[in-house]
Amino acid sequence: HLVSSHHELAVLFRTDHGISSGGFSATYLAFNATESRCPWANPCGPSELSCQAGGCKGVQWMCDMWRDCTDGSDDNCSGPLFPPPELACEPVQVEMCLGLSYNTTAFPNIWVGMTTQEEVAEVLSGYKSLTSLPCYQHFRRLLCGLLVPRCTPLGSVLPPCRSVCQEAEHQCQSGLALLGTPWPFNC
Repeated sequence: HLVSSHHELAVLFRTDHGISSGGFSATYLAFNATESRCPWANPCGPSELSCQAGGCKGVQWMCDMWRDCTDGSDDNCSGPLFPPPELACEPVQVEMCLGLSYNTTAFPNIWVGMTTQEEVAEVLSGYKSLTSLPCYQHFRRLLCGLLVPRCTPLGSVLPPCRSVCQEAEHQCQSGLALLGTPWPFNC
């Protein structure tokens, strides 16, 4: 539960460690519970919503897809206060990642701390020498999945499957070793 006196907040999720799981997706919703047009301001307190069948619930229970009010009114999330989320997807523009099984991504990429596709393209330019390796397509699929992840219709991103990482490791580890480069990922 977060209360702020400002109309704008930046939300950033950062891990203290490396990538160790399939990641997560978060959705949040903000509204001003003290405005007079807000149906939950009265008779409940400023940080509570009024259930249509009576009673008050904390605003943190609003639109959480759990039936906290017996009548389900806490999850009626349509209308001007709760417009559908805007899609954050954008077309893939990184040359190395064109022609994969997906063509949209979303930034910033919080898994690797990159904010734009241009930043990713600059990093990937250092991998152009790997195009001659027989395993390049497997490695490309993994790198692009991590750095330019697939965007879902809801605007969240999907990391590559563990099997994509394991296949790239199986196919590429010996070739990278010949170049003096250890396998850089922990699948």
